[in-house]
Amino acid sequence: MFDIHTHILPGIDDGSRSVDMSIEMLREEVAQGVEGIVCTPHFYADSDTPKEFWDRRQRAVESLAARIGEVEGCPPIVLGAEVHFYVGMSRSESLRNLTMGNTDYILVEMPFRHWNRSFIQEIRDIGNNLRLQVIIAHINRYMDRDKNLLEELIYDTGALIQVNAEAFIDRSSKRKMTKLLKDGQIDFLGSDCHNMADRAPNLAEAMRNIDPKLYSASHIDHYSKELFRSAGANI
Repeated sequence: MFDIHTHILPGIDDGSRSVDMSIEMLREEVAQGVEGIVCTPHFYADSDTPKEFWDRRQRAVESLAARIGEVEGCPPIVLGAEVHFYVGMSRSESLRNLTMGNTDYILVEMPFRHWNRSFIQEIRDIGNNLRLQVIIAHINRYMDRDKNLLEELIYDTGALIQVNAEAFIDRSSKRKMTKLLKDGQIDFLGSDCHNMADRAPNLAEAMRNIDPKLYSASHIDHYSKELFRSAGANI
């Protein structure tokens, strides 16, 4: 079980507010049996440059690394980003600085406003132009978008799909996510954890709500293990 979408790094975004909170979140990940973690703080191109983001992330990493020994059995931690979609990102070479560790995987958060077909083409072009492998963050949050555009994003862009654990816990979304899993369209799980209150690590709870046969038939573990083999732990 791997958590490829987290906001555990302290003081960099709307996730963990302190090193103490980050340590508590990591201990919870260990308790749930998580084997690897990707830290994916938010990146917004309209308010940050990749260099500014990288410097802030590095400071957060150093503050956490100084106390990581307090987390017994801490799994490998890889650095990445949750890159908010922006027009022209498929032509931005600096996007390479926001991938997960040493891989070509990049986590992209789609807009929460109205979509148009150019957004879908932009995702496709990240692969075509930059040779990066897009992972669409928390697909469960976009299920109310235009059906044709949503299906094109999932089935016809070459993007991999990440689902938040909450989608298998919440009864209102579990059926749709189970269908995607059955169709082989879920490639990664993530907790998208931000704190220890209302958005705590929760992969173990999600796993209790997923049919073991469906999970074992999926390629979620394959992609996650491949990511961590290639990424190289950062902490």
